Amino acid sequence: MSQISRFLMVSNGNVTGIVDRLVGDGLVIRAQRRDDRRTSIVRLTKKGRDRFEEMAAAHESWIDELLGGMTPEEADELSTRLSLFRSDWEGAA
Repeated sequence: MSQISRFLMVSNGNVTGIVDRLVGDGLVIRAQRRDDRRTSIVRLTKKGRDRFEEMAAAHESWIDELLGGMTPEEADELSTRLSLFRSDWEGAA
């Protein structure tokens, strides 16, 4: 859950609420580790994987439409700038 929190850049409490809703929708399952009951393992169900593949394809199409005209150099520059933004944001949190 902490890894998800860092990846999404939201609090652990927000992740818990998101995961609760995803479990309720049948998109993920949550399990406890045998050796550490404080740690939760979250996995996509088949329904979750199928839905993710649909969303990923739509997202990829949208990104291609939005950024398809960029040169490789422009894409590298954008990626660098976005990485700096994330670093600045994380430092402020």
